[in-house]
Amino acid sequence: MKKSVLLILIFCIVVFKIQAQEKSNPIIYFDGNLGFAGGNSSGFMIGGSLNYQKKENLFTLRTTQFSNSKLSYVSPYLPIPYLDTKEIITEYGILVGKRYIHNNKAWSFSVGLATVEREIKKVDENNYYYFDSSHAIGFPFQIDINWFKSKKEPYRIYGVIPVTKKTSLGNSIGFKFIGNVSKTTFVGLGLSLGIGYYKEY
Repeated sequence: MKKSVLLILIFCIVVFKIQAQEKSNPIIYFDGNLGFAGGNSSGFMIGGSLNYQKKENLFTLRTTQFSNSKLSYVSPYLPIPYLDTKEIITEYGILVGKRYIHNNKAWSFSVGLATVEREIKKVDENNYYYFDSSHAIGFPFQIDINWFKSKKEPYRIYGVIPVTKKTSLGNSIGFKFIGNVSKTTFVGLGLSLGIGYYKEY
């Protein structure tokens, strides 16, 4: 997930520059999501995206990963549980779309282009497990709705402890419906949590 870390670093640099000016802010935010995805395969989903809005146009860099895992035990005589992962699907995409803001709420829809990696667990002739990977081009899409503060307020840790003066920087919570049409087509629904500048304050 090195690319996810890079997205977060880029976002942090932009935030520091905006905080130094804090006159009129651009609309830029980072969000992460947790949920469940299904399709050619199914499993727990995790992802993140860096978003920039100009007028009503939304530009997104997105990474998503979900794994097909089940709870197993080391042996009948040693009942220690662990997650046995059968398949991992990882996506990196660029999307464009529209985002509409109303007070403390916004909804958006986007489509784009992505690379999709599929890793399937297999066993070799020596009974060793390994993951066989393949790559494909996919067409990602997503629909988002999120809620955020309606006016400038001090930024608060855990939503309680103020640590800045009145600022445009804030948190959000919402829902994200995502998918990708490719050789490993999937759709998913998750809870999204974010930080950033969600509208011009």
